[in-house]
Amino acid sequence: MFKSIKQKMMSSRILIKKTGKLLKIIICLILTIQASAQVDESLWRTYNNPAPGVTFEDLQTSFNTYWKDREYQKGKGYKQFKRWENQTKYRVYPSGNLTLPSMKYENYKTWEVASNIKATNNKSIGPVWTELGPFGRVTGFDSGNGRLNMLRVHPTDTLTLYAGAADGGLWKSTDYGATWSSNTDFLAAIGVADLAINPVNTNIMYLATGDVEGDRRSIGVLKSTDGGNSWNPTGLVWSASINQKTTKLLMDPNDPLKMHLASNAGIFRTTDGWATFTQVAPLVPIKDLEYKPEDTDIIYASTETSFYKSTNNGVSFVESATGLPNSNVVRVVIAVSANNPAVVYALCGKESDSGFLGLYRSSNSGASFTEQSTTPNILGFNVDGMDVGGQAFYDLALTASPANANLVTVGGINQWQSTDGGVNWSIISHWIGDGGKPYMHADVHEIVHLSANSSTMYSSCDGGLYRSKNSGSTWQDITGNMAISQQNTVGISTLTANRIVCGLQDIGTIETGNSVHPDSLWNLAKGGGGDGEDCFIDRGDDNYIVVTGTNGTHELSTNGGLSFSSISVGLPQGAFFSAIRQHPILGDTYLVGGRGDFYRSNNNGTSWIKLGEPFGGDIITEFTVAKSDTSIVFATSGTALAKSTNGGATWSNITGTLPTGSAMITKIAFSDTDANKVWVTFSGYSAGNKVFKSINGGTTWANISSGLPNIPINTIVYENGTAADNIYIGADYGVFFINNMVSSWIPHSNNLPNAQVKDLRIFYGTTPNKIRAATYGRGAWEVDVMTAPCNMTIAEVCNTGPCLFASGLHQAENTISYDGLTGNFVIRNDANVILSAGTSTDLIKNFQVDSGSILEINTTGCMN
Repeated sequence: MFKSIKQKMMSSRILIKKTGKLLKIIICLILTIQASAQVDESLWRTYNNPAPGVTFEDLQTSFNTYWKDREYQKGKGYKQFKRWENQTKYRVYPSGNLTLPSMKYENYKTWEVASNIKATNNKSIGPVWTELGPFGRVTGFDSGNGRLNMLRVHPTDTLTLYAGAADGGLWKSTDYGATWSSNTDFLAAIGVADLAINPVNTNIMYLATGDVEGDRRSIGVLKSTDGGNSWNPTGLVWSASINQKTTKLLMDPNDPLKMHLASNAGIFRTTDGWATFTQVAPLVPIKDLEYKPEDTDIIYASTETSFYKSTNNGVSFVESATGLPNSNVVRVVIAVSANNPAVVYALCGKESDSGFLGLYRSSNSGASFTEQSTTPNILGFNVDGMDVGGQAFYDLALTASPANANLVTVGGINQWQSTDGGVNWSIISHWIGDGGKPYMHADVHEIVHLSANSSTMYSSCDGGLYRSKNSGSTWQDITGNMAISQQNTVGISTLTANRIVCGLQDIGTIETGNSVHPDSLWNLAKGGGGDGEDCFIDRGDDNYIVVTGTNGTHELSTNGGLSFSSISVGLPQGAFFSAIRQHPILGDTYLVGGRGDFYRSNNNGTSWIKLGEPFGGDIITEFTVAKSDTSIVFATSGTALAKSTNGGATWSNITGTLPTGSAMITKIAFSDTDANKVWVTFSGYSAGNKVFKSINGGTTWANISSGLPNIPINTIVYENGTAADNIYIGADYGVFFINNMVSSWIPHSNNLPNAQVKDLRIFYGTTPNKIRAATYGRGAWEVDVMTAPCNMTIAEVCNTGPCLFASGLHQAENTISYDGLTGNFVIRNDANVILSAGTSTDLIKNFQVDSGSILEINTTGCMN
């Protein structure tokens, strides 16, 4: 294409001598062609709020262009984008349409209605899931738990605090942050952006849903009239598919029915508690919103590049840019102080590198601004502020003390403070405590003062919640018992029930049950300020732990996690997530993907042997080795499936009829006794294409997606020793079960929060076996497998009446019977009961199924 354009231009140059007008036309053509070939190297930083029409590929191209000749550095946004890219690529394939993930909740609700399943903690049959943690900050240096977006203090009781997690819901403390509780696990969206509490009647509060820094769409504003015990929709209800995100919710203290909500679609205003509302210009993403102290008719708003002001309680806004920069701005946040209501601060991050552009102060209620400082780089990585760049597009916080308008605190990667209105700066916390500065986990999202007459401050960050009682001189983690970790993987011991490792976003890899912490206390095994990815515990020795950081940095501990050494020597750099597995039979043999070639080590990672290349250079995103025949290996690139019959030396494409043109493959599972039985899962939103099974080693495939919602499926695990082939999958909502005895998937999510299930493993050392799940936002969870004594009958479990049956699976080898002589057989409202017997089910007398319940009766025998 470009060659033909060039040829036409060359022939046109002959005419330049004849007419000057044509010269201008040709010059314009050249400039247009050059402009079209350019890539916006800053576009990638908008990944969490892209403009309409921007595709996944647009952002990916921008990122790759920007980082092509740059060395990776912490604190410059690389990790945040790559994490998002790794999550999103599966969900938007093949179109690259970034609105697709917003379909998740609506598709799940459609499935719930069709399946007659209620969206409560009793929403499925089977055993109840229980939390494993971690609860609060993980023990160890530079650790944490999970990302918190905000903190709000109760208007009349400063001992009561509310914290909102990116993926973990709203948490409440009534004892000044010592302990916390949450009851938002089963809301449609458990990402929290903000909370507004009525100062007159504190039982009334409003919740702004979603997470602007991540990929959690908002479903609007929820209302509670009982102090947060229950939540209901207001008039501002958004379909997740319209891709709305919220950033700030303000309540007028003089009239609590008046509120203003900042979002990526502008500002929404209500005068009746969100019964009705209006949308206010500018219709652009609003990053911050503040009332002028003592005069709520004046409201300040900031966008990604500009500052706006309203003088009529938000009915309209006018841009006020005098003194503020008009270029190279990526984000603006604002702060006010009750000590001097006329003062407004604007903190600007650079578009070019997301470092510190400047702090600006207005002394006339935002009419004009004066530059206070542009150095040091208070948004950077270094303790002295002498580096360049930062993450202003991702973490940017600003506050002014309500008691002293000159005391200004900024949060980025670290925290800095000024006592002279932003002219001079001192660092008050550092992400690893360099220079003797107080340690606080990196990436600050909000800083809040307790009250005007207090020196107490709160700071929410990627590691949790911190408090300072001396205006920022020292900081203490008060995440308490919150369970909000955003987990990627879970690895379990085969020997010890409570020996578990998990890879966490922002924290690293954590473990519990080691020799130093033999109980259930979680400890940081491998940190370093990055994400923990794939991990496992050696099957034969709990002291051997393998962990993986980003880009395939594999490490091994031989002393139970006390120390680690690299086992990546001889391997090329891996993908952001690079799978590593222990051979199912040979304990000292490890296998890795995440590269174009398949690699094997026969000596616990000391050296590596390059094997075959299954996808012609494309990355191996996942692979699995058959336990019953370890020469059989299946691998996927996401868009293709390959098989090796010689341990990975050579490969053949067996994608066949799998729908890889419509969805990407996520995980693979084998039967433990038959290598010809294999299952693969799919992400994305291709209806009916979720799980496929082969019984002939991948020669042909059968679609077994019946009964599943149209949401991404992330992981799969086969339960060993089950003649009926018990299979469990983890999805963006919930866990599901199937085997050869049932025709469609059964939900197995009783009490499991509405968080992504990223990984599943089964522990076989208990009766019944235990499933462990890594969730993205609510930590690790555990539940019994779907099983029941095969010789039980109804009479044995219920010999006095009435027999009230809750949701569950009831099995018998031959006959299930109930004669009704001693009471009634009753299935109460909303229960989902399955009776499975080998020959017959006899419910002779006094049999009752309440409206709304489901009774399924099979004559297929036991499921195990």
